[in-house]
Amino acid sequence: MTGTEVILLSASWIIYFVIHSWLANESFKQSVIQRFNLDLQKYRLFYVTIVTVLLLPPLWFTFYPDSGLLWKWDGALLWLMNSIAAVGIAGFIVSMKYYDGMAFLGLKPFATKNAEQPFTLSPLHRFVRHPWYFLSLLVIWTRDMTIAWFITCLLITLYFIIGSKLEEQKLILYFGDVYQQYKKKVPGLFPLPWRFLKKEEADFLINQ
Repeated sequence: MTGTEVILLSASWIIYFVIHSWLANESFKQSVIQRFNLDLQKYRLFYVTIVTVLLLPPLWFTFYPDSGLLWKWDGALLWLMNSIAAVGIAGFIVSMKYYDGMAFLGLKPFATKNAEQPFTLSPLHRFVRHPWYFLSLLVIWTRDMTIAWFITCLLITLYFIIGSKLEEQKLILYFGDVYQQYKKKVPGLFPLPWRFLKKEEADFLINQ
């Protein structure tokens, strides 16, 4: 993989992450909604469409050029890595029943005017504050590793770290002390055996 290809790959992901965060910014969202007289459903559909289309260039730079193989899982390790990835995918499938997927994609109105549900915790949220980020990391880091994929995984991981902190600033504004209590008890990106919420503790936070 040439230096130019590394720069193009890295730049395409960084630009994507910046635009992704910009579109998700509450101030920008409200300004677009007011400027173009949109409702939250239409903005969500606009957001999902844009971030999906803009994902194509970084994916092209990741998979199209022959970037060279760093390592390839084989034998027992292949089974282990595929099993970990399967756990990640299964976690996504299970967690989807706690979200309104059609509203998430902008294909139906949100249940509340502000597109924000009351503070709730899915079972996975009892163990990690950002389960989708964690599950994504399980999937991406267990694949065979080319140079381009390695750079992509590093950048995605960095974005998850930064993005989770930005997202939590908004969640603290929405939910205040309840989220602060939750944050003290549950780790952010990676589950820790000694830090989790028991079911009764989760119920207590939800019902505050």
